[in-house]
Amino acid sequence: MIEMLRRAEGAYTEELMETFGWQRHTIRGLVSTLRSKGGLAIESTPCRGRGENADGSPRMSTKYWIAPPA
Repeated sequence: MIEMLRRAEGAYTEELMETFGWQRHTIRGLVSTLRSKGGLAIESTPCRGRGENADGSPRMSTKYWIAPPA
């Protein structure tokens, strides 16, 4: 997961879910742990995800990435 977060394009929630077979809350929990206990500067932003909701509206997602050192 850390390698995916280090990529220039970061990683989207759905991409992490597909890769690891995890649920959304598990991804959020691990990101929180990596920030607090792992000391990683992980940033995030809400964005449009892949696909649509059942009502046809765009699915919202979160993009995560490790911020480059200052």
